[in-house]
Amino acid sequence: MSEERPVKTLAGRVRDFAVQCHEEGRDFGVDDIAEALMVQTYKEKRRLGCTLRDLMGAGEVVRLERGRYRYVLRDRKPTKEEIMWWHLQQGPVDIEYLIRMADVTADYAQEWLNNLLHLGVVRRLESGKHQLLQRLDEMPKNEVKTDRLRRIRRIKKEARAQLDKLGDAVQRVTELIDQIDED
Repeated sequence: MSEERPVKTLAGRVRDFAVQCHEEGRDFGVDDIAEALMVQTYKEKRRLGCTLRDLMGAGEVVRLERGRYRYVLRDRKPTKEEIMWWHLQQGPVDIEYLIRMADVTADYAQEWLNNLLHLGVVRRLESGKHQLLQRLDEMPKNEVKTDRLRRIRRIKKEARAQLDKLGDAVQRVTELIDQIDED
């Protein structure tokens, strides 16, 4: 009795092809994948494009130019901000969409979009969606979050210093009480 091998998903087969191209040091396009996977119909070829888009969203594939892609080895999962940034680059997004796609809270998505509004990177459309104003090579840093984290670190450092002083004072008071008890 022969052991059945599990059938790979389309994404798995596309990923295998992309990895093979990476090992050979070459980029690829949808036509290359279609030929390798023996895709024949336009409908199947469209599914390849959608699969490639999903792999780009996952950070496994990068677009070099229109129609040309390269597999990249990822040693970590993309952050929630990277996922939101990728979706924003695809077209206008609203908070509910970001919540679903990046698994973030409404407050987090709103804060992230507000930061991009403040930086002048996005605009709010009448529909309530947010649209990227210009293509950027990198996602802008969240200065509001960075400033808040710096402030929190500074406050924690000051609080620890005050606790150390308080601990020293308590120890000194304990020593004085011990002296009184000895007399």
